[in-house]
Amino acid sequence: MRRISEEVFHYAGFSREWTERLKLVVDELFMNANQYGSKTDDDKIYILFTFDNNEVSFRIEDEGRGQRKMNAADLKKLIYKNFDKVSDLTKTSGRGLALITHLWTDDMKIEDSKRGGIVVTFTKKITVET
Repeated sequence: MRRISEEVFHYAGFSREWTERLKLVVDELFMNANQYGSKTDDDKIYILFTFDNNEVSFRIEDEGRGQRKMNAADLKKLIYKNFDKVSDLTKTSGRGLALITHLWTDDMKIEDSKRGGIVVTFTKKITVET
């Protein structure tokens, strides 16, 4: 997964620094989908990358069978709750999605999946800085 995302971000034209940042975004989303949206090794996580000359879009979807059942509204509340803690470097968990939303993506959508889980889609524009 990390190698694929690295290749996609590099091929799309992102700098090494932004490629590394966006790989962390993918890692965080994948780990959350695996930890909270999956129950067994048989559960599936669906991943889709798309890009053009202007932006990259990444989508990750789980089946919602994890032990901590959550819908899109619940996840949005959790992110908002942790948003104020983004700069608290003493906090060791709960900051990942808030950090992603605030610093490293241009847009992030969280929706309920037709498969019963959550779909998270983020986009990042390709600019001279990235």
